[in-house]
Amino acid sequence: MGYLPVAIVLGYAVLTLVLSIRKVRIYWILGGSLIASQMLCVYDIIFREPAQIAWLCNVAVFMNIFLLFKFKQKVFDLYFFFTWIGCFFICLMPKNPYSLMIKDLPVIWVAYWIKHIAPLVMSIYFIRVEGRRISRWSCYTAVFGFLAYCGVMYFYNRFLNQNILYLKEPAPFMEVLGKYYFIIIVPIGYFWVANTYVVTYLLGGVKEKNSEEEVTAVADVENQSIEGS
Repeated sequence: MGYLPVAIVLGYAVLTLVLSIRKVRIYWILGGSLIASQMLCVYDIIFREPAQIAWLCNVAVFMNIFLLFKFKQKVFDLYFFFTWIGCFFICLMPKNPYSLMIKDLPVIWVAYWIKHIAPLVMSIYFIRVEGRRISRWSCYTAVFGFLAYCGVMYFYNRFLNQNILYLKEPAPFMEVLGKYYFIIIVPIGYFWVANTYVVTYLLGGVKEKNSEEEVTAVADVENQSIEGS
């Protein structure tokens, strides 16, 4: 694989991040590139191993695509943490098995990395440009959501002979943790979620208490008007 695909991915990452931080409106550039890259990756996954579609990063991407067309706070809360768990850690593993498998397919390789980078940048864009915020204490929602996902994946892996989230066998970088690697990984995951929440809070990405009370009050008024009509 030549340098051009690498240059495209790095250029995309840097450019979209800088534009988002500077509050340049690139909503549909980010959204369009995310949808296009996911379509290419899903096409490739279907022909390689369809069951791999259940990985956490794909769940986060589908949530992101949903949010492009309709904003839902609970979905946004889950998407935010799923993205900073799944997509972020994939970006720290450039030599992961799937990336190596498609290294000779430049278009799919570029799509693969863009679909992991775009949700991360999009989460920043939602907060920085769109003024969205994750809910107060949404880290608990993320933990319960992630536990539910792990529970579903446990049975998914057993019935379809998969290793989603490395629940059956450790990835090469996990083998040093020994036989009970997953027991060690779970607390690390909780620690990561908590730190993601704290950093987001310090950067102003978490709703203030007053704003949530206002939203609840508006919802109560709307419900009362519906019941009264």
